[in-house]
Amino acid sequence: MSTLIFSAKEAFYKCQYEMTRQWLEFSDVTLDLAGWNLGAGSFAVRPLSRVKLFETRGPAVMGRFAFRKGLVLTAIAIVNESE
Repeated sequence: MSTLIFSAKEAFYKCQYEMTRQWLEFSDVTLDLAGWNLGAGSFAVRPLSRVKLFETRGPAVMGRFAFRKGLVLTAIAIVNESE
């Protein structure tokens, strides 16, 4: 489970950085455990401190995950509405 948490946060950090250029710490966001759906492979990322992306996107960003052949795969896609 810890690998999933790390991978999901890392996917979010890399995705949001391309849009905001904001460096984040591991503790700046949390994964919404109530939003996890292990069967569907989804999770929600929520801010714990000031994160620029959430100022225009609302309270959460959704992501997906899968376990395959001993690997944890995570992904987040955020549409840049200004382009």
